[in-house]
Amino acid sequence: VHVLHAGTALRDDVLVSAGGRVLTVVGTGPTLSAARATAYAGVDRIGLDGGQHRGDIAARAAQQAEDQPVDPGPSGGDVPDADAGADRADAR
Repeated sequence: VHVLHAGTALRDDVLVSAGGRVLTVVGTGPTLSAARATAYAGVDRIGLDGGQHRGDIAARAAQQAEDQPVDPGPSGGDVPDADAGADRADAR
Protein backbone atom coordinates (compact mmCIF):
# COMPACT_ATOMS: atom_id res chain seq x y z
CA VAL A 1 0.00 0.00 0.00
CA HIS A 2 1.23 3.47 -0.87
CA VAL A 3 -0.27 6.56 0.75
CA LEU A 4 0.27 9.89 -0.98
CA HIS A 5 -0.69 13.04 0.85
CA ALA A 6 -1.25 16.70 0.10
CA GLY A 7 -3.15 19.26 2.09
CA THR A 8 -1.49 17.97 5.24
CA ALA A 9 0.63 19.58 7.93
CA LEU A 10 2.98 18.35 10.62
CA ARG A 11 1.99 19.46 14.13
CA ASP A 12 3.87 18.18 17.18
CA ASP A 13 5.30 15.33 15.08
CA VAL A 14 1.80 14.25 14.00
CA LEU A 15 0.55 14.44 10.42
CA VAL A 16 -2.79 16.29 10.37
CA SER A 17 -5.24 17.33 7.68
CA ALA A 18 -5.13 20.90 6.47
CA GLY A 19 -8.52 20.37 4.76
CA GLY A 20 -9.83 19.21 1.41
CA ARG A 21 -8.82 16.04 -0.36
CA VAL A 22 -5.70 15.05 1.48
CA LEU A 23 -4.88 11.40 0.78
CA THR A 24 -4.60 9.00 -2.11
CA VAL A 25 -4.23 5.35 -1.19
CA VAL A 26 -2.82 3.00 -3.84
CA GLY A 27 -2.86 -0.78 -3.63
CA THR A 28 -1.12 -3.28 -5.89
CA GLY A 29 -1.91 -6.91 -6.64
CA PRO A 30 -1.98 -9.56 -9.35
CA THR A 31 -5.51 -8.54 -10.40
CA LEU A 32 -7.48 -5.33 -10.29
CA SER A 33 -9.77 -6.77 -7.61
CA ALA A 34 -6.79 -7.72 -5.45
CA ALA A 35 -5.21 -4.28 -5.88
CA ARG A 36 -8.50 -2.63 -4.99
CA ALA A 37 -8.88 -4.79 -1.87
CA THR A 38 -5.32 -3.93 -0.82
CA ALA A 39 -6.00 -0.21 -1.25
CA TYR A 40 -9.21 -0.32 0.79
CA ALA A 41 -7.48 -2.36 3.52
CA GLY A 42 -4.99 0.51 3.72
CA VAL A 43 -7.83 3.04 3.89
CA ASP A 44 -9.32 1.12 6.82
CA ARG A 45 -6.08 1.55 8.78
CA ILE A 46 -6.11 5.36 8.49
CA GLY A 47 -7.73 7.40 11.24
CA LEU A 48 -8.75 10.91 10.27
CA ASP A 49 -11.26 12.81 12.42
CA GLY A 50 -14.17 13.78 10.19
CA GLY A 51 -12.57 11.93 7.28
CA GLN A 52 -14.63 10.45 4.48
CA HIS A 53 -13.78 8.20 1.58
CA ARG A 54 -15.50 6.77 -1.45
CA GLY A 55 -16.09 3.04 -1.48
CA ASP A 56 -16.88 2.65 -5.17
CA ILE A 57 -13.57 3.53 -6.81
CA ALA A 58 -12.62 0.90 -9.42
CA ALA A 59 -15.58 -1.33 -8.42
CA ARG A 60 -17.11 -1.44 -11.90
CA ALA A 61 -13.75 -1.91 -13.62
CA ALA A 62 -12.83 -4.72 -11.21
CA GLN A 63 -16.12 -6.46 -11.90
CA GLN A 64 -15.67 -6.12 -15.66
CA ALA A 65 -12.08 -7.36 -15.52
CA GLU A 66 -13.30 -10.62 -13.96
CA ASP A 67 -10.00 -10.94 -12.13
CA GLN A 68 -7.87 -11.23 -15.24
CA PRO A 69 -4.13 -10.78 -14.55
CA VAL A 70 -2.96 -7.21 -15.04
CA ASP A 71 -0.41 -6.80 -17.83
CA PRO A 72 2.26 -4.38 -16.60
CA GLY A 73 3.29 -3.62 -20.19
CA PRO A 74 6.59 -2.09 -21.25
CA SER A 75 6.33 0.87 -18.86
CA GLY A 76 5.86 -1.33 -15.78
CA GLY A 77 2.25 -0.31 -15.22
CA ASP A 78 -1.05 -0.91 -16.94
CA VAL A 79 -0.90 2.55 -18.51
CA PRO A 80 0.17 3.80 -21.93
CA ASP A 81 3.92 4.04 -22.46
CA ALA A 82 5.00 7.58 -21.50
CA ASP A 83 7.76 7.53 -24.12
CA ALA A 84 5.19 7.03 -26.88
CA GLY A 85 3.48 10.27 -25.87
CA ALA A 86 6.81 12.09 -25.85
CA ASP A 87 7.58 10.78 -29.34
CA ARG A 88 4.26 12.13 -30.64
CA ALA A 89 4.95 15.51 -29.04
CA ASP A 90 8.42 15.65 -30.63
CA ALA A 91 6.93 14.95 -34.05
CA ARG A 92 4.89 18.15 -33.99
